Amino acid sequence: MKTILFFSRCQLTDLYAALSLKLKDDFNVIHVAYSLEESNTLNNYGINCDYIYQDLVGTLLNEDFDEELNREIDCLIIKESNGRFNVNSSIQSDRGFNFLTYEEALLLAQSQYKVWNEIFEKHKIDFFYHEPPSLFMNHIASILCLRHNASYCYDSMVKGEDNYNYLFLMQDTAFSPEINKKMISINEVDIENNKQRIQNFLFDFRESYNIYFGDKFSIQVNYLHLFIRSVKFFIRNNLVKSKVDRLRNNIDYYLLQHNDHWNKLKNLVMYKIYLKFEDLDINRDYYYYSMNLEPESTVLYLGDGIYENQIKLIMNIASQLPSNTFLYVKDHPHFLGYRSFHDYLKLMRVPNIKVLKAEIPGKKIIKDCLGVFLINGTAGFEAAMLNKHVYTFGNMFYNIFERIHYIKNIKDLREVVYKNHNVKYKDDEKLFKFILAFLDSTNKGVTDFFQGRMLLYDIDHEENIDNIAKDLTYLFNNHTKIN
Repeated sequence: MKTILFFSRCQLTDLYAALSLKLKDDFNVIHVAYSLEESNTLNNYGINCDYIYQDLVGTLLNEDFDEELNREIDCLIIKESNGRFNVNSSIQSDRGFNFLTYEEALLLAQSQYKVWNEIFEKHKIDFFYHEPPSLFMNHIASILCLRHNASYCYDSMVKGEDNYNYLFLMQDTAFSPEINKKMISINEVDIENNKQRIQNFLFDFRESYNIYFGDKFSIQVNYLHLFIRSVKFFIRNNLVKSKVDRLRNNIDYYLLQHNDHWNKLKNLVMYKIYLKFEDLDINRDYYYYSMNLEPESTVLYLGDGIYENQIKLIMNIASQLPSNTFLYVKDHPHFLGYRSFHDYLKLMRVPNIKVLKAEIPGKKIIKDCLGVFLINGTAGFEAAMLNKHVYTFGNMFYNIFERIHYIKNIKDLREVVYKNHNVKYKDDEKLFKFILAFLDSTNKGVTDFFQGRMLLYDIDHEENIDNIAKDLTYLFNNHTKIN
């Protein structure tokens, strides 16, 4: 019987608890709760957690730093990430380490490694289920999965054939084992038998310019609401901050240092005073850069930890474009206000960069562009479906598609862009194999359990859990390792 480890943190605990109740007869299930709070949530479902992560880390922090072990961890990360990371870059990609000294960061990294390594050595784990690697604690777990022949799994909401679909993704490269497997096995007969289905998906996808989940996430700003929430945060912060250990509870400590509501309020006011975002002008020759939220796993671990400074990346891209072409830049539409106005000012001062209004649908910008640049994210998939060149600097499931140009070094960008500048994709049939692999790999359901957003979806929650559990059962029973 295969073993699944669910690492429950925040509201993912509700998803994993409900799923484990459906899976417990077919799999061995291990529950690791991030803190006592998640452990109590599991108890509410009648589940006793096997480990409380924070408690284990806290105990190991009392041990002395081991230089030999540190070198072992460094070598392990380099080996299992194929040189993409080492200890320092993995630590640097964790925003929770920002308030630690280097000595503290190394000790905490060592403690987090030891917790997971001891659990892996005690149990034969086949699947480690959590969110995309976003902190050192889950990045090192994904690294240890490779050492112990396990699979680090998570899910991502995507636009498929139904209202709500998701993909199972793995490791710190966001690859889809199902898509990769199907790209090998699909033949011309399969494509011909599914041609109408593929064409229907393409037609529907191209007809709509709606922002992905735009009906669920309003970009309308309520300044009073932001002010009230920022005051509440300030009061709560002063009441609890002194009780939070910045080592044992380092990510919680980090979050308490950032009054996101107040920062957003200030930024939005500064936008109005200093910035002029532009409307879309399709009468220019232009490329498009789709900005990622920061700090998020897409920019950090899925971006190989080297493109956290998107502003500098965007300026570098603009400098390498062919003469008399513009770079249109647009930020994420769901969370306007999180970015400092200084970032936008830097971009607006570059002659061939135009910063567009965030509410403009990405697909509308992509439709007439010459190509799309991004670290990773939805815009890359959208651009591929619209027959555009896609230049990615990070990792994502669609990187397997032949029309995706993975840029390993920014210095290589100019040559690739110039080579493709006058090349236009017009043949939809080149998309068919990838689309079929994608459609056959998507699952129906909602896995978005963050920040109370589950309540926004008009779904039958019990049916949703049943569907996800069935899909997980199939994946776990039929998974074969493929990169």
